[in-house]
Amino acid sequence: MKTVKMLSLDTASRDSGWAYWENAVLKDHGVIHVPEKIKEPTAKLDCMVEGLIKLLKDKNPDIVVIEMTVVPNNTGTQRILSEIVGVVRGWCYSQKKNVDFIRLRPTEWRKLVREKTEKVPKSKKDGLKQWDIKKAKELYHFKPIDDNEADGVLLGHAYKRLFGLK
Repeated sequence: MKTVKMLSLDTASRDSGWAYWENAVLKDHGVIHVPEKIKEPTAKLDCMVEGLIKLLKDKNPDIVVIEMTVVPNNTGTQRILSEIVGVVRGWCYSQKKNVDFIRLRPTEWRKLVREKTEKVPKSKKDGLKQWDIKKAKELYHFKPIDDNEADGVLLGHAYKRLFGLK
């Protein structure tokens, strides 16, 4: 039986959370971090892109699940986030094998992750990041480094639920 490899990504310009799955079983997770000393936006973007491409090459997934960017107030941030998603999408389409590229909106994947009676906080100030960390810990029995890593894991979990995988 062929091993199906999936990489789920919560991308950002400073910290991108990721999770690696084999046959719907979580195998590895972490955060790609751009050092604080890198301030210039293009340099930050280049560093993040380099880290993501290295991760994609190392894990060589069959499926990539990524959080769809939410339009922030800052157009510069939106441009950078869109470029990051575009690089990941481009990598998927450049592979000789067909790599499925799946985008999920934050509200969409959180709805798939929560229990039917569970309420998800609406904003960061309402405890959204803390909920993400708590949920990843509850489902996968580890303490995420931060909400980025938790979101990387939860995106993969949402994909599993979307397609009825155990």
